[in-house]
Amino acid sequence: MRHLTLILAAAALLAACGGGGGGGGAAPEPPPPPADPPVMGSDVPTSATTSAEAAQRFVAGVAAQSSETAEPLRVGTAQLAGSETASPAGL
Repeated sequence: MRHLTLILAAAALLAACGGGGGGGGAAPEPPPPPADPPVMGSDVPTSATTSAEAAQRFVAGVAAQSSETAEPLRVGTAQLAGSETASPAGL
């Protein structure tokens, strides 16, 4: 009986020390690029420069988040898209 107790105690100690060592492995993958990256040198999403609907959503979002303490929006050389045929959208 004493041998059985010693064997069980040794097995429990060996089982408790295993694993969790973080054996190196592959480096983690970098995060994916943003779904709609901004135009270089600005805070304007690329979609707002290629689609009138996206430009309207961007402007509405900026207007809704207006704040006296927020950082200024960097526009750079980005030009919002427009449409000659689409009906004007309300903000």
